[in-house]
Amino acid sequence: MLKKHPRIRLALYLAGAAGAAAAPIIAVAAPEYGVAVSAAAAVLTATALGTAASNLSQPDPQSDA
Repeated sequence: MLKKHPRIRLALYLAGAAGAAAAPIIAVAAPEYGVAVSAAAAVLTATALGTAASNLSQPDPQSDA
């Protein structure tokens, strides 16, 4: 999944990490947005981890093996 799109994978990873880091801060600063930001961060993190896990089982198309 997205094996040939490293920039998209990087964007997913960074968005998930940023959302996970920002969720507790936003939940304290603006409680009305806390649940939404936390849920969005969870979805982005799950997508990033799912993409990373699916890439582990696929051979690299550019490798010589």
